[in-house]
Amino acid sequence: MPEVGDVFRNPDFAQTLTTMAAAEKEAQHRGRAAGIQAARDAFYKGPIAERIVEFITAEPLPDSSGSSHKGLLSYEDLAEWNATVESSVSLENRWVGGPQMPSLDPGAGVSPAVEHPGGFRPGKDGAQHR
Repeated sequence: MPEVGDVFRNPDFAQTLTTMAAAEKEAQHRGRAAGIQAARDAFYKGPIAERIVEFITAEPLPDSSGSSHKGLLSYEDLAEWNATVESSVSLENRWVGGPQMPSLDPGAGVSPAVEHPGGFRPGKDGAQHR
């Protein structure tokens, strides 16, 4: 672990970024979107994906029980994965409105903005008033 003031070097990560940047540069004549797709493909479908799968299938790592297992992620898993763009979530009520933070727990992002069914409203002192 580097100490405060140490220069931290990560040549493997640097090579990952260099590979992606080179793929983007090679495709830049086809436009920005093509360059981004080329960088993405270098990661998920190219030599970077191959190295990820090679590492996780060759290096058993311990789980929380202490048992060691090899990774189950395949090259096809990486190659077929795509990010999705989600619609923003919004909630309007008497006191709060606007965009809400999306969450894996649907209640976590919107619960502070949900109106209390009994008709209570928060007061300046933090107490609940009718």
